[in-house]
Amino acid sequence: MKKPHERIGNVEKAIVHIAKAQLGLTEDEYRSALADVGVATSKDLTFRQFEQLMEHFKAEGYRPLEQRRTAYVKAPAATWDREPMLKKIAGILGGLGFQWRYADSIARRMFSVDSAMWCTPVQLHSIVAALEYRRKRASGSEMECSGREERR
Repeated sequence: MKKPHERIGNVEKAIVHIAKAQLGLTEDEYRSALADVGVATSKDLTFRQFEQLMEHFKAEGYRPLEQRRTAYVKAPAATWDREPMLKKIAGILGGLGFQWRYADSIARRMFSVDSAMWCTPVQLHSIVAALEYRRKRASGSEMECSGREERR
């Protein structure tokens, strides 16, 4: 938990500088805003002072950038023989809510290839099959995946 008297970290410093750039502040205006909260540089800000400075910037017109979450995963550019499979992998990953790192980890585990982008079309087909299996497992239809019936 962050205490009001502790100094801010790099993330907060970056937010201060993003706000400065978004508002188009000159160096003198920026230093004046810092002096209003009692510090000379952003390095010296505490969390309480950081909150005061951000309130000042918001009053001046600063609007925090919203982080957008996309519902899809864009397929990387590829050659004609791999492009359809990479698009299919991207679609399945988007449906599952995963990123390309997940497909890369499958490629690493199955074929010792660091990225799914570097796989051959046959290897990509195997990755699609693994992702389809994962999608069926996630949807709760395990009997379809294993082909076996539950025994009671």
